[in-house]
Amino acid sequence: MMDCTRILWIMVFLLYRMIYFFSLSSGYSLPDTQWTTYSRDLLLQLRLQSDQVVFTEKLPEVIQRKHTPDHSDSSHHKKKVTRRGKKKKAGVRARLKRGKVKHRTLPSVILTNICSLRNKTDELQANINHMYEYRTASILAFTETWLNENDSNDALHIDGFGSPIRLDRDSVLTGKHHGGGVCIYVNTHWCSSVVVREELCNPDIELLAISVRPFYLPREFPQIFIILVYIYPKAKASAATEHVKNTMNRLESVSPDAPKFLMGDLNHCSLDKTLKGFDQYIDCSTRFGKTLDKCYGSILNA
Repeated sequence: MMDCTRILWIMVFLLYRMIYFFSLSSGYSLPDTQWTTYSRDLLLQLRLQSDQVVFTEKLPEVIQRKHTPDHSDSSHHKKKVTRRGKKKKAGVRARLKRGKVKHRTLPSVILTNICSLRNKTDELQANINHMYEYRTASILAFTETWLNENDSNDALHIDGFGSPIRLDRDSVLTGKHHGGGVCIYVNTHWCSSVVVREELCNPDIELLAISVRPFYLPREFPQIFIILVYIYPKAKASAATEHVKNTMNRLESVSPDAPKFLMGDLNHCSLDKTLKGFDQYIDCSTRFGKTLDKCYGSILNA
């Protein structure tokens, strides 16, 4: 038993000597004590420059961190600050102003002068079933619906869209018993929150304004205004534009940041001077070589 204990101590002594000579050959001397304890404060001071550290000469070279002014963290921080300074302003509105957004969160609209809606509901339903543009459209906007109080909303139902939002021609106010009327369908997969804001029917114009809050809308946009108008061919252009201007002013006071889109059959009336800051999107002829159906919006290039 004694021989085994002696042999074990001899092996431990030889192992210690080997470690000692190896440390001398590598230029590192063992500390005075066998165990070295590094406190949290000491380790944090290792991040300072070498001239401010008073403990580094007692630490093993393999864990010493040598700091020089050229390799300090200040240069790295300076690069990071410079990189941040070059970033552009964030937000959907800023990206829309730069005009580099490929996919805009704005409604897709099908606008048409339908000339009687009651006898075209089957055709509309077939288009929605088989045509991608109709099925995914956010809004269907129709002028000259020729509807009256005898036409029920159930008979005008279209799958995938909510109940029609209508403004039929008032024969007493306009003095006309045939034609006219505007109607809006909203896709239920896009939006279910719809509020009627304005209804106007007189001998010069038929106007229906709604506000929608889609399921997804950037926080910069509280809501979206859709204004559908029909101006009679023999209406007074100055009176019609004045009604449009007053409606836009009221909507602007309700929500200045909300995008606004005005569309419809304007016939001989032009709103380019009335709607300053608005962009007219339709650049093709819609009837007999003329662009009578137009769409104005407060978002450029939308």
